[in-house]
Amino acid sequence: MISETSKAWIQAAKILAENPAARVRCPEKADGFLTVHDEAIPGNPTRFERYLVCDVCGARNVLLMRE
Repeated sequence: MISETSKAWIQAAKILAENPAARVRCPEKADGFLTVHDEAIPGNPTRFERYLVCDVCGARNVLLMRE
């Protein structure tokens, strides 16, 4: 069974995958908002990693994205 926190991360990821500028509350404690930072994957120009990080508690998650 998937936890409520995991469901919240999935929902946040869906929103931020489509719009990285969206304001999404931290799925861990809802005490801050997630910031987005993209990093290229060396040797693969069609993919990049999108890091989601809470500006208050530091909770984080990573998405593998396609350009």
